[in-house]
Amino acid sequence: MFQIPQQGGVTFLAEKGKGLHAHVGLGEVLSTRAGGVVDARIAGPGAGMHLDKGGVKYTAEACDVKAKVGPVGVNFSPNVNTGINASDGRNLEVTALGFGGKLGKDGVGIKTPLGGAECNIQ
Repeated sequence: MFQIPQQGGVTFLAEKGKGLHAHVGLGEVLSTRAGGVVDARIAGPGAGMHLDKGGVKYTAEACDVKAKVGPVGVNFSPNVNTGINASDGRNLEVTALGFGGKLGKDGVGIKTPLGGAECNIQ
């Protein structure tokens, strides 16, 4: 099933208790899901800033191509994302100029300036 692309253009959200989020970009240009097991999406270039009680994150990506089968996902995303965030209370994510990782109750992940991989165990 193909889905309608999301959130292209300029987004700015400032909400009491939820932080500040600003983003500009093309957004998703293709998104599909098959039987809840296979998930794939392609997003165009974008940049943003996210600040909340869990941390701060700056993003700048040329594109983001993601594929996920079951709990294992990979992505290709040339980026210089930088930040630290634990806002969901389940995971800690740390990145510096695209390099970083994720560790927490939902699984583990590794990030590079060209993409990454993660395994979710929920």
